Amino acid sequence: MYLRADGRFEVVNEYLAAFYGTTREELVGQQSGLVPHVRAEGDGDRYQELLDGEREAVCGEIEVELRGHGPETLEYRLTPLRIDGDVEGVIGVAHEITSFRERERELERQNQRLDSFASVVSHDLRNPLSVADGRLELAMEVCTSEHLPPAARAIRRSQTLVEDLLTLAREGERVRDTTTPVDVATLAAECWDPAVASDVALVVETERTVRADRGRLQQLLENLLTNAVDHGGTTVTVGDCPGGFYVADDGPGIPRDERERVFEAGYSTHREGTGFGLAIVREIAEAHGWTVRATAGERGGARFEVTGVDDV
Repeated sequence: MYLRADGRFEVVNEYLAAFYGTTREELVGQQSGLVPHVRAEGDGDRYQELLDGEREAVCGEIEVELRGHGPETLEYRLTPLRIDGDVEGVIGVAHEITSFRERERELERQNQRLDSFASVVSHDLRNPLSVADGRLELAMEVCTSEHLPPAARAIRRSQTLVEDLLTLAREGERVRDTTTPVDVATLAAECWDPAVASDVALVVETERTVRADRGRLQQLLENLLTNAVDHGGTTVTVGDCPGGFYVADDGPGIPRDERERVFEAGYSTHREGTGFGLAIVREIAEAHGWTVRATAGERGGARFEVTGVDDV
């Protein structure tokens, strides 16, 4: 569209005419609703500054109430039209972004619901579970019952599930703005707990240093190592693969038709699993712009490859 100095339409296209529900001929000569909006935004008169050659462009959004259609949102950019060095009018480009803004608002409402959920989980579930776990531990010290160990395992599994849910709700796809070089071998060794995996050996063969959010990469490795230990085998290997690194075990492996499903939240092939560990792994990988996939290990078992990483 082309606006005269007084803010009236001089040239318009079919899109803009259709947006206003009229014809190009009828729209020409009418006052643009953009101009009062631009004049009212910020300090000074931005539209007059365009005409005076003091601005190269004015960008923003405006919500327009259309008869029979309700509110619509336009994203616009206005630039001065110069002829022989003099500003004769203003050229404008506008895009209708109503559905995009509605989607943004829906995502904001979803995030607010997730925040509320995380607060409830953090206080109303985690604290009572901690009390129950402590009481049960005291009870097991003074009496013996076949019912107590299963109850203890159930409480601890619930605690793990709560922590995984909190991670998904609070962290999601967030990665800190500043990433740092991280040595994968060193971090993998730090993530390994020999007391928990006393019958399993860790073999670290990677020499890769990657640029990553160290805390979230640590969580990714911890989840993959824990998953490997939980699913059997005697050896867990961390090594390099083209474009990234892998964590593999020599356990029973994952059936081919289940290799994609293991990343779904709530899906687990292990009786004691929460089904969120690998979902968190995928969230962390995608937050870095990486790809993670499950495949078969060289010695059988499962192998998880993380690729697309930025080497240092």
